[in-house]
Amino acid sequence: MKYIFNFSFLIFQCLLCASAVHSGDYNPTTLLIPPRSHSLGYYKATPFYLKIFLPIPDIHFDDPQGIVAVKLRSTDDPKDPKDDDELTVYGVNSGSHQILYNVGLKKIKYYGRFGRGEGEFWWPRGTAANVEGDVYLCDTGNNRVVKLYNDGEEIHWVKAIGSFGLDKGEFDDPHQIALDSQGDLYVTDTSNDRIQVLTSEGEFLRFIGEGELEGPDGIAVIDRRSSWIFHKDDILFVVDQDHKRISRYTLAGDRRGSITAEEMKLRDAHFAYLAIDYYLNLYVTDQVNHQVHKFSRDLRPIISFGRKGSGKKEFQTPRGITIWRRFGQIFIVEEKGAQYYWVGVDAMLRGLFPEEFTRKQPGTTISLYLTEPAHVGIKVYDSEKKMVREVFPKMMQEPFENEIVWDGLDSEGEVVMPGVYKVEIILEPTYSSRGFFKKVLEGTVECVIATE
Repeated sequence: MKYIFNFSFLIFQCLLCASAVHSGDYNPTTLLIPPRSHSLGYYKATPFYLKIFLPIPDIHFDDPQGIVAVKLRSTDDPKDPKDDDELTVYGVNSGSHQILYNVGLKKIKYYGRFGRGEGEFWWPRGTAANVEGDVYLCDTGNNRVVKLYNDGEEIHWVKAIGSFGLDKGEFDDPHQIALDSQGDLYVTDTSNDRIQVLTSEGEFLRFIGEGELEGPDGIAVIDRRSSWIFHKDDILFVVDQDHKRISRYTLAGDRRGSITAEEMKLRDAHFAYLAIDYYLNLYVTDQVNHQVHKFSRDLRPIISFGRKGSGKKEFQTPRGITIWRRFGQIFIVEEKGAQYYWVGVDAMLRGLFPEEFTRKQPGTTISLYLTEPAHVGIKVYDSEKKMVREVFPKMMQEPFENEIVWDGLDSEGEVVMPGVYKVEIILEPTYSSRGFFKKVLEGTVECVIATE
C-alpha cells in the first residue's frame, strides 16, 4: 500500500485516537487500526471531536444509519494512482432526515430536510451508490426509494420511486437497499415481507423471498461482474426474523441457506447492516452484542470482532458498515460515532500434535485457525535460537482450520537431534495492510529419545 490515506467523510476527518485503558491483553487483529503514517493515529470519531473540528450547526450525529463508500469516476484521475483511495462516502443521518457526503478531502455537505416532497425525507435508513454518481436512499417514512445524482460537487434530486402499497413497485416500510454491478436495485420491503428488485430507473423486475422472509431488513449483494472480487459468484444476503436470521439467496431468488443467532449460540442479537469484502466474506453489525460478525460466503461463522465499550476495537451499538474492497478499508457507524479500520488477520494456534516425537517416528502437525486468507510462513528454531528449518515459506492459506506438517527434518534433510524446538508462525494479510502488520504465533515441540 504505497499511497497515504486521506479521510473522505466528516466523521473520519475529525477522528481521534482512543486513549482508554483496557484490561488484559485484548487486541483482536481481524480488523486493524491503520498505522500512524496513514492516519496520523486517528481512527475514531465522537460527537465531542466533531463539534470541535467541524463546528457546523447542521451537521451532527443524529441516529446515523446506512453508509456506503465509492470512488466516483468524475473525481478520478486515471493517470494518478495516488488518488485511488480518495473516496466519496455517503452517510444517512436519519434523525435529521439528511444524507451527508464529502466533496474531495475537506468539504462536507448535506442534502435533505424533513418532509414528503422533492429534496425531503422522513427517517431515511439504507443507502447505496455507484461510481457514476447515482445515489439511492430508502426514504422509509415516505415508503419510497429516492434516486439522487452526485456530479462531484453537489447532490441533485432525480426522482422518487414507488409509494405505499402492496403491488409491484409499492412499498411498506422499505429499510435497506443494495446495488448490483448492472445497476439493479434490491430493496428490503420490510413490512411486506419481501425483497423487490427494480431497474436503476425503478421499473419492477421481480420479488425475492415471498412466503419465506419475515420483516427483511439488512441486505448486501454481489455479482460475478462486480469489481474487486476474488470469487466469481452471485450472492444476496439478507437479515430477517426480527434481526436474528441471516439468509443467502441467488440473485434470481433461490434460497441457499441461513443461520440464526440461536445457531451461533448467542443469547440475543440484532443483526443490522451488511457488507461484503473482496473474498465475498460477509460482515454483519450486531447492535445487541456490540460486535461485527464475520461469515464465509456460505454463512459459516468465522469470528466475532469487538466488544461493548468506547475504547480501541470496541463499539457502542454499531449500525452501518461499508467495505472498500480494493484496499480492504472498512467504515463502521456507531450510535454516536464512527470508526475506520483496515482488514487484517487473526489466528489461533490450536496446538502441535504430537507435542513429542522421536527420531524413529519424527514429525508433528501444526493446527492453525485463521480468520482471513493470509500469507503464512513457518520456521523452526533450536534451543540456541538457530533456525534449523523453514517449513513453510509464506504460502497462501484459507480461513478456518489449517493443518501443516513439519516432518521433523532440518534444512539438510536430516532428522533433528533430541531437544526442544520452537515453531514460529508468521502471518501477513493479503490486503493493503500487508507490509504494515504481521502476527507471530509460537509453539514448542520436543524430539525425545525413543524408549523400548
